[in-house]
Amino acid sequence: MTSGSFRADIAADPRIGIGSVLADLVARGEALDEPAIAFDSAVDGHPAGHPLSLRELDRAVAARSAALAAAVAPRDPVALHVSTAADQLLGYLALARLGAIPALLNRNLAAPVAAEYAA
Repeated sequence: MTSGSFRADIAADPRIGIGSVLADLVARGEALDEPAIAFDSAVDGHPAGHPLSLRELDRAVAARSAALAAAVAPRDPVALHVSTAADQLLGYLALARLGAIPALLNRNLAAPVAAEYAA
């Protein structure tokens, strides 16, 4: 469990934003292997309901960022049209880490309609 002062330190640090928060938390080295989040679907080799630690979450985001880096530059708007909450969160964090601008699309939109919104 993190302390109140730890949370206050993170909240007060102007260098930390959505794109860097996981890397910054990992760099601090606190509570890296404690459960941080669980999803209702399997994601990146983790079964549904399996809690990911900060370290595992950071690795998953880093892997997605690396996969996107060749095609996505800072300030690029990128539509994110995925079917699971896990993919939405990890995709959002990966795009933010790259400095891109994630545009979340409703997963219930048919692909042609989503493409119109993204165009």
